[in-house]
Amino acid sequence: LGVAFHGAAASGLDAAIGELQQLGAADLATYLPHLSAADRSSFASIGAAATLAAVFRAPLTASLLIFELTRGYELVLPLLAAAGTGPLVAITFAAAAKRSSAEAAARRGEADAGRA
Repeated sequence: LGVAFHGAAASGLDAAIGELQQLGAADLATYLPHLSAADRSSFASIGAAATLAAVFRAPLTASLLIFELTRGYELVLPLLAAAGTGPLVAITFAAAAKRSSAEAAARRGEADAGRA
């Protein structure tokens, strides 16, 4: 499963970068100098760990799961950083959404009280 994910992620990123270059974007090699297909799949795995950690609020579990799939020792530090940051971002967005929905409910309550 991990190998299939790596292959799909690497080919998808290769295709996306190829399309950007065909559309006349600046040479991406200057911005992403040493990004090989192995690195692209590693970045995709790190993003998957961050997403998994944010959804389930379990950063260590997500890190260990992706590490077990990839066995990439060079991924440990970025994996832990991304998985630790993912839930913080999710909590921040959830708090903002809760605050805005509470404000909207308060406005509806004021509008309902004004009609009575």
